[in-house]
Order: sequence, then structure tokens, then C-alpha cells
Amino acid sequence: MSTSAKKNYPYIIALIALAEAMLFCGLAVGPYVWADEAYSLVMARHSFGEIVRITAADIHPPLYYFYLKAVTAPFGYSLFRAKLATILPCLFIAVFGSVSFRKAFGTTAGILFPLILFAFPSFLQYSLEIRMYTLCAAFVFGCAVYGYFFYSERNKKHLIMMSVFLVLSAYTHYYALLSCGIVFGIVFLLLLLKRDHDAVPVMAAGMIAAVLFLPWMPVLLRQMTSTEGTSWIGPITLGSIKGYIVSLFGIGGSKYSAVFFAAVHLAVFIMLFSGDRHDAVTGLCALRIPALTALTGVIVSLLLHPVFHIRYLTPCIPLICSFLTIALSKCRYRKAARIASAVIVLFGAAGYLNLWREEHAVRHDELDSAFVEKYRFCSCYVVETRNTHIPAVLEYYEQEKPVYWENEMGRANPYANRVSPTLFIPEENPSVVLFLNVGAEPSEDLRSLYRYDYIGTMHENSHSFDAYLLTLK
Repeated sequence: MSTSAKKNYPYIIALIALAEAMLFCGLAVGPYVWADEAYSLVMARHSFGEIVRITAADIHPPLYYFYLKAVTAPFGYSLFRAKLATILPCLFIAVFGSVSFRKAFGTTAGILFPLILFAFPSFLQYSLEIRMYTLCAAFVFGCAVYGYFFYSERNKKHLIMMSVFLVLSAYTHYYALLSCGIVFGIVFLLLLLKRDHDAVPVMAAGMIAAVLFLPWMPVLLRQMTSTEGTSWIGPITLGSIKGYIVSLFGIGGSKYSAVFFAAVHLAVFIMLFSGDRHDAVTGLCALRIPALTALTGVIVSLLLHPVFHIRYLTPCIPLICSFLTIALSKCRYRKAARIASAVIVLFGAAGYLNLWREEHAVRHDELDSAFVEKYRFCSCYVVETRNTHIPAVLEYYEQEKPVYWENEMGRANPYANRVSPTLFIPEENPSVVLFLNVGAEPSEDLRSLYRYDYIGTMHENSHSFDAYLLTLK
């Protein structure tokens, strides 16, 4: 890296961060939400006590919903502000990672990291989703970075920060907890192999973190014995693994782009061993964390019941980017490293343009705010399908209007307007929007009471269903 770049590094990284913030915000103006996002948005409107109660009956800890509420409530709840809450951890990772990599591996690594992070297709996609994955990524990445610095410098402040991120991850998502636990395990084993006495403080810090998690431990144990929250996860098969690879590396579900980007990773993996041995070991450690996280999830899924989905690996993506950054910044073959870096950045630009088109495209027959506004005169919605996405999205857009659907969420239900179909009274609902499986028609009971008009086949995310307008005879 030239002397000029080293001197102007603060301005360069500030410019990169500003550009990425603007690009992220350009994607955040999309008007569409899907079921899990609707759940997050509704949860943020509950009190902190209610969030604890509901999440204790669900499958995720409460910290993300605390964070989402804290970011959105002071300025008024809105879709854009909720997406900003997802973007903020991405910007933290980019800036914190850049500063940390510059300190550890030089200015080249400090500039490369935020560019590679932004270029990773699946991370770019999850940077917009109103869920906990980017916040988890910030915690896992922070834990790993401070783990590296503690191993290198033996500064107890770094060990304290490792523990803080471990506890935060534990109260946010259990796969993030697993990844941070693997970070602790790697640091502990490396110190133990060197017969270093600092292995003891690492063990002690992990035990203190475990004590701090004790208040939530009974909930975790109860959730581990239940399969309700993971029933949507399919079994691990060769087909699902191929799908996971495409989801992780591909642009817009393209198999060819996934194969290409995976091949670039393989080439960079080979480059890693052309540099310093210490740097190669560090890069491999960064790669081991997502590998062991995925391997643990797959093994549990095969032995017990399916609990792993590729989205649970999202918190580890900055560590994959760390491996790429170390390998490319320390590779002896500078020309090959520059070409690989340029290819990754261009690949990221293509991914951004594809995501921009998706977010700003006009989606016809979509279950969205436009559909709800068109049928606002209706008195209620009736959902006669097992598709859980329909009621979730409807209940977000229409928080005062009844949505008649079988409530299978029990105490984990955050929606105030979800009503059992047994309480549906036709005389009180002169006009109704009915949702059915594709190809199905209203029941004989409903047809005897209502005139029905076919609205069309609607879509929500990747799900399709038929909609009817019912008018009381």
C-alpha cells in the first residue's frame, strides 16, 4: 500500500463507510415486508416485559426485540427506521473491522475488509431484513476480533470484551451463542497447546458469561426440548445442501453465480498459504468458526431433528470476509490478489444492482400495503390455509381489523387481532377477504351466505394463495 493511502486512511475509510451507508439506505426504501419481518415489527410495539414473556414462549431470546424497540420507538415506528436498525450493525462491522484489520494486518487489509463485506451477496441481502442476523453478526465478529487481540497481546480488556459479546449473543440468537462459544474454544485450545497460563482466565471468563446467562437458561432448556419453532426447517439432504450453497454465495438464486463465487473463495484459500504462516493460521481460524457452526447444526439435525438453516450462518459471514481479507492482503502474488479483489468487488456490485431491482420492482398480485388499502372497506380477513405468512403480514398492515385464523402460536403470539375462526359471525361481517390454497374454493357454508368474487392468485415472498372477496347476500 502506498504511503499516500496510509496517510489518508481515515478519509478513505470514512468515504467508504459513507458510500456504503448511502447504498444501504437506497435499498431500505422498499415497501415490502414478509412474515418474519412483520413479526419483528409487531414485537417492537410491545412493552419490554411483554417481549420477555412472548420470546420465552418462542424460539429466540429477547435482546434483538429490545434493540429494535429502542432504535425505532423514540422516532416513531416505521418500516424505514426498522431497516435502519438492521443496517447500523453492518456499518459497525465495516468500520470496526477496518480499524481492527489495519492495526493487525496493515492498511491494505483495513481498506479491503469493508469492500469485501459489502460485496458478499447473502450478507447484503440480510442487511435489509428486519431480523436479528446483522446484530448477531456484530456480536460474533466483535467476539472473534477481541479473541484475536487477546491471544496476540494478552490484554485482559480484550478478554472482557470477548465475554461481553458472548453474553450479548446468548440473549440474541442461539447460533450466535454457538459461534461465540467456538471463538472461546479456539482461543482456549491455542493457549492450552502452548501451555500458556492465560488459558485459565479464558475459562474463567467463559464461566462468568455462563453465570450471566443463568436467568434465561431454563427457557433455553425448555426450547431445546420443543420442535414447534423449528418445524418449518426441512431435513438435511444433498438437495438442501446445494440450496444452502446457492443461498450463501449466489446472486438472486443463480447457481452459476454461486459456483463462480465459491470458486473465487477456493482460489483465495490457496493464496492464503503463500503468505506468512501466522497470517495463514489466523485466516484458517476465522474460517473454522463458520465451518464448525454449520457442522454442529448439521450433525444435530441428522441425529435429532432439523434445527439448521443457512440463514443461521449469517452471523459468521464477516468472519468469511475476514479470511478473504487476510489472504488477499498478505498474498505474495500481488497481481493475482489484486485481480481476485477486483473480481469480488465487481461481483458485489452486480449483487447490489440485482437486489436494487428486486426491492424497487413493482410487484403485481403481492400481499402488500396496496392490497390492504384497496380492500380496506372489508370488515375482516379469513384465512383458511396453513400458510403462516398470510396472517402475519395481514396482522402487521391491519392491526385493528380481525384476522380469523387458527392460532397455533399460543403464548408466543404477539398479535392482538388474531381471532379463532370459531368466533367468526357472518352477520357481523358483511364483506370479507378470504384466503385459500391455490385452486380451492369457498366452503359450502360460506357460499350459502356470501356472494363470492375471485380476486386472483396472490403472492407473499415465495408463497402463493388464492384470494376471494365475499359479500353477504
